[in-house]
Amino acid sequence: MESISSNDEVVPSIGMTFPSVKDYETFYTNYAKRVGFSWNIRTTKWNQNRQITYQILVCSKAGYQRSKIDPLKKTNLTSEQNCKVRIIVKKDKKLEYVLTFVNNQHNHVISPSMANTLRKNRELSLHAKWIAEINDQAGVTMRNRYQSLATTAGGYDKLTFNEKDLRNHSSWTDFINIFSLHNNWLAGLYEERDKWVLIFLSNSFWVGMSSTQRSESMHSFMKGYLTSKSNLQQFVTQHDNCLVNKAQKEYELDAASFNTIIPCATASAIEKLFQKEYSHAKFNELQKEFRAKANCFSTKEHEQGYIVTYKVIEEIENGDKMFDSMYEVLFDSSTSDVSCQCHLFESKGILCCHTLSVLGLVRVKKLPNKYILDRWKKTLKHKHIASSVAMIQAV
Repeated sequence: MESISSNDEVVPSIGMTFPSVKDYETFYTNYAKRVGFSWNIRTTKWNQNRQITYQILVCSKAGYQRSKIDPLKKTNLTSEQNCKVRIIVKKDKKLEYVLTFVNNQHNHVISPSMANTLRKNRELSLHAKWIAEINDQAGVTMRNRYQSLATTAGGYDKLTFNEKDLRNHSSWTDFINIFSLHNNWLAGLYEERDKWVLIFLSNSFWVGMSSTQRSESMHSFMKGYLTSKSNLQQFVTQHDNCLVNKAQKEYELDAASFNTIIPCATASAIEKLFQKEYSHAKFNELQKEFRAKANCFSTKEHEQGYIVTYKVIEEIENGDKMFDSMYEVLFDSSTSDVSCQCHLFESKGILCCHTLSVLGLVRVKKLPNKYILDRWKKTLKHKHIASSVAMIQAV
């Protein structure tokens, strides 16, 4: 077993044996962190002595949640993507645990750099707990505690926990100290909170989203950090604090986009493509156009060569009144290029409901690459802020 655990190149395969449950769980956890995912227990069977004889471990993005909420209204995030990655472990007659089934092929993007952002992989180290408690006694704010730990580690992406984990630990510590509940049972209960805390939580995962407009004014960027009365020294200090805070928020948003998905509002193959490629914030914005497509009615006007002109009527509600707005959409049947006179794509970089209506009418399943902008992708790294933070930390 030691040779398996210590070899970073080993991947799960049928026939692998482990002496205990802890051994194969440790092996699979290390493998998952190395590759870039986390796992959950799907099924467990015990014998009369309450020893595990059979277990299925699955990717945390396994399963598919069917919601009763209208797909046009459902925007809550979910981590379930019907991933089939799993291992099945059985206890044999030699009292060893054997991998009898293995599937290592994910149906979603995985990234080792994002592994620490997954809930099961997050862990608050003893050192971090100690530093947090010292800072708490010194009256340091939670944001500054977290920022200090991130700076020491070399960046937020180097931490094995997020600010919420640190806040939860501090709240629990305060609770223990206030009511003098120092005993091993309660401490053990907290350490095993992943086994019971979900009972008190809903299945939906919520995350705050910042603005994703293509340009952001200095006023909104520095809002909350500076006032008209701030002097030069305060500007320098608060500017650095602002950059570090922005880097943290962007890292958290990247983690949310990577680890969860927003359910599609329609059955459109084009929407599924954007769901896979775009960040949550931008996909949420684009999804409004997919919903508005239901209010659009497209008819073919005329055709000249490959260029087809469509008239699109959009029903718009204004208070208690309804009115029609008419648009002209040009479609090139040879390239699937499309343009609308509303020019939403040209001005904001997302397809409008009018073009989506035409694309649906002519049953386009695959968009030209020029409509999938790199700047909105979840894989994009915010180098402008990351480089600035690196310079601040180096000073």
